[in-house]
This record gives sequence, structure tokens and C-alpha cells, in this order.
Amino acid sequence: MTTTERILWIVGGTLLCIFIVIQIFPIGWIVPSMELKNPPVQHTIEWSSPEAIALMHQTCYVCHSNETRLPFYAQIAPISWVAAQNVNTARAALNFSEQNFQEINAYRLIAYIGSDLMPPQSYRMMHAEANLTESQKKILMDAIRVAADNPINTVVAVPSP
Repeated sequence: MTTTERILWIVGGTLLCIFIVIQIFPIGWIVPSMELKNPPVQHTIEWSSPEAIALMHQTCYVCHSNETRLPFYAQIAPISWVAAQNVNTARAALNFSEQNFQEINAYRLIAYIGSDLMPPQSYRMMHAEANLTESQKKILMDAIRVAADNPINTVVAVPSP
């Protein structure tokens, strides 16, 4: 075995050991505020159509609600750490599960969707279903307009016993 091969085996083995060790420590142990939890839903928005509901859950609620379900690969460190950071940041900006819709700037949301700022490009690269067609964008933007025009469009969720 040459010196180069020996160095590659040592480096590879070290990296593998580091990868295995970081699986033991969830992000919540290292940075407690970064732990990804799904607290109870406080508000449920009544969207205008089944298509809008499906699109909201497919593209928006993944990060902007307390109904986050991560794919299997996003539960492996360090990807899980990045996913937790992204979801926590997104929820801090907008959380459909905790904010009454009247607290949300609906027209800013429409502008973000219309200009392809939401869902973010980095998310769309990994999730093909988040690449919205023009008709899907229209469904979402119309549903947001309808919700914004309806002053009583959220239902306060009843906590389960």
C-alpha cells in the first residue's frame, strides 16, 4: 500500500467515524433553540379550494407551519441541522399554524409567489413538486386573495386532550 493510499484510508475512515458520531447528537442537544418540533396547531386557515389546500400543504406548509414532515434524508445529520435551521427561520417569518391570517401580509405573500421567491430556489432544487406551474401559482395567489378578503377565515384549533 502506497503512502497516498494509506492517507486516503485514514482520511476516509476519520470522516466516516465523524459522520457516525454526529448521528448520535441531534441538533437540539447542541443548540436547543434549533430543535425542530411541531407544536400544536393554533389556527387553521380555510382555503378556497381543494387544489389550494393541496398546494399549500405541498409547497408552503412544509416550512411555514407546525405540520412539518421531513423526508427520511433530512433526518440524517448534518442535513437535519440545515433542515431544522431553514424550517425554524421560515416559521419565524410566517407560520400558518400560529398566526391569524389577518396578521399575515397577504399581498407580500402573493408577490413572493408571483416572482418565484417562494418557494425558495434552494428548496425547489431538491423538491421537484415545489416547482410551481403558472396555473398552480394562480391557484395559490387566488386562494390567498380570497382568504385576505374574508375577515373570518381562520378557525382556532381546539387542543386535543
